[in-house]
Amino acid sequence: MTTSDSSETVEQRLRQAFVSTRPAGGLGSATRKAILDIPASAPAHGAIARLGRSVTVLAAAAAVGALAIVLAAVGIMRVPIEGLTPPNGGAPPNGFDPAITGSGLIAGVPPTAMLLGLALVLLGGGTAVANFISNRSATNRGRVLVLAGIAAVLAGIWLVRFDVGLRVGSLRAGLLGYVEAPAGPLDQALVYVSTASPGQTSVGIFSLRNTAALPVRIEGLVVSLGNDALASGRWAALWMPPGGAGYDAPPLDQVRPFEPVTLGPGEEINVYAAVRAGNCAFGPSFDPTKKYSDAELVGYSQLGPDVTIAYSVFGLASTAQIDIDEAFAEPIRANCFQ
Repeated sequence: MTTSDSSETVEQRLRQAFVSTRPAGGLGSATRKAILDIPASAPAHGAIARLGRSVTVLAAAAAVGALAIVLAAVGIMRVPIEGLTPPNGGAPPNGFDPAITGSGLIAGVPPTAMLLGLALVLLGGGTAVANFISNRSATNRGRVLVLAGIAAVLAGIWLVRFDVGLRVGSLRAGLLGYVEAPAGPLDQALVYVSTASPGQTSVGIFSLRNTAALPVRIEGLVVSLGNDALASGRWAALWMPPGGAGYDAPPLDQVRPFEPVTLGPGEEINVYAAVRAGNCAFGPSFDPTKKYSDAELVGYSQLGPDVTIAYSVFGLASTAQIDIDEAFAEPIRANCFQ
C-alpha cells in the first residue's frame, strides 16, 4: 500500500489498496460495490472539521481550567460575626444574644454550579458538533461521542438552572418584638409588624425544607453588600435550634448562632431570623389596628416574603429565592428623616 495523505480515512486507504491489487473479481459483487462506493478522496471539510474540533476542545479545556482556578480561589463570602465570645474555639453560646450579629448571613456566593454547567455545555456541545460533522459520525465511536456530548450538555443545563427542591417548611412565627398585623397594611396574608425601638432587635421564625433526593447544605441567608448601612430594618443574624435539622422550635434561651447545616431528603430546619430596627422605627407604641395619619406614619419597610438562601450540593454553591409565606414589616414614623 502506498503512503496516503493524513486526511484520508482508513476506508479510503482500503479502497486504494483494493483497486491497486484486485482490479477485478475475487470478491462478491456486493462487497466489491461497497468498497468502490467509498469516495476516492476525503471531503474538503474534513480537515476544517478536525481543526474546529481541536479548537473547541482546547477552548473547553481552558474554560474548565479557569473554572478550577475560580473554585479554588473564591469561596462563599460570609458576613463577619461580631459579639461572639469566645471569638475562636469554644462551645457556641446557648441562648439568643442580640449583641451577636452576622451569624448565618452571606455577602456573596460564587455561582460554581452555574460555571461548571457552562463548562459542560461548552465541552459537550463542542464534542457533539465536532463529531457529528466529521467522518466519525458514521462509526460507533463517533455516535458514542455525539451521545456523550449531548448528555454533557443536558447535565450542564441542569447545573445552570440547579433547582434542587429547596422550599419553605411548616413553621412561621413572629417570636420576639412582633405583633401579627390584620389584613390590610401590606399585601401578604401573614405579616408580622415590629414594635422594636430604634436599634433594638426583633426575632421571627421561618423554616426551610429539602424536597430533593439529594442532601442540601444550607449555607445561610444572602444579604446586600450595604446591609449594615440600611436606615430601615435589616437582617442582623440567624439562629438555629441546638440540634440543627428537625422540627424542633425551642425558646430563645436555647437557640445557638446559625452554622451551615445539611438537610437530608425530606428534612427541614427552623431558622430564627433576628432583625435590627432602623433609626426611624415607630417603636413599642405602634398599634397595627389603629389608623395613622401621614403626619404620624409614612409607611413600612419590609423583609420577606422572598428571601435568598445560599446552599451547596456536593460542594457546588448556588442560591435560591424562597417565598417563606410571611413578611417582617417595620412601621416608619413621620418626620424622622428631616
